[in-house]
Amino acid sequence: MDRDALQRPKILLYHDLTARDRITVVQARQRFGAQLDAIAAAGFAFASVGDFLGGGLGSRHAVVTFDDGLRSFAEAAMPELDARGIPVAIFVLSAFAARENAHRLFLGWDEIRALADDGVHVGCHGAYHVPLDQVSPGRMQAEISQSLAAFRRQGLEPTTFAYPFGRYDDGTKQRVREAGFHAAFTVMKGGADDFEIRRRLLTGAETGARLRLTLSDRFFETRDAFRRFVPRRFLRQEQPIAEERWGAGGFGLSDE
Repeated sequence: MDRDALQRPKILLYHDLTARDRITVVQARQRFGAQLDAIAAAGFAFASVGDFLGGGLGSRHAVVTFDDGLRSFAEAAMPELDARGIPVAIFVLSAFAARENAHRLFLGWDEIRALADDGVHVGCHGAYHVPLDQVSPGRMQAEISQSLAAFRRQGLEPTTFAYPFGRYDDGTKQRVREAGFHAAFTVMKGGADDFEIRRRLLTGAETGARLRLTLSDRFFETRDAFRRFVPRRFLRQEQPIAEERWGAGGFGLSDE
C-alpha cells in the first residue's frame, strides 16, 4: 500500500464519547449522531477497515475506529452507527476485557465476541495500554504476544493492531509484523506504510470549522506545520505519555 493511499481516506479515531462521565450517555449519543450526520452531509461515504486495507478508497471516504474497548462504545456509539448502517472497528485491551472488576468501564469478552459476530472489526490494542516504544523490549514483546494469545483463547483472530497512545518505533513495527498482523494504526504521526496508518483524533464534540479542518485533505500538513512553529509548551498533548505500568491507575482501576 503506497503512502498516498494511506492519506486519502479519512481514518477517524474516537475513545470515550462520554468524556469519562462528564456528559450522559444520552447526550453523548446525540452529539455523536449529529457529528456522523455532519460528516455525511459534507459529502463523505463511510467505509470499513477492510475496505480501506483492500485499497480503492478515495478522499471522500471516512473510516470510523474506536480505541480501548470501553463500555461507552457499546452504549453511546453503536446505536448511532447501527442506525445509519456505518461500519466500525474497535481496538481492544485484552487485560481489561478479562477483568470483571474493570467491566464498569470496559467491555467483557462475551460482549466483544457479540460485537464481532455482528460485523464489528475487532482489532488488538495490546494488554495494559503501555507506550510500546517506552518500555523494555521484553515488555513490548509480552504486550503484543500475550494480548494476541488472549484474543485467540476467545476464538478471535485479530488482523490489525493499534499502538497505545499511537506510539511506536521501528522495533515495535517489526514485532507487530512478525506476530502476524496485517496492518497497524497510529494516532497522528506516521503514514509511511500499512504499519503506521495515521488517524484523525476526534472526541465527538467537534463542529463547524474545527470538524472541517480535521476532515480536510491538508489536515496532517497543517497540523505538522503548526507544531513546528508553535512552542511545545503551548501545545496540549494529543495523547499523554504513560508510566510503564499504565493499566491499573491510568483508568482509575486497581491492579486486581
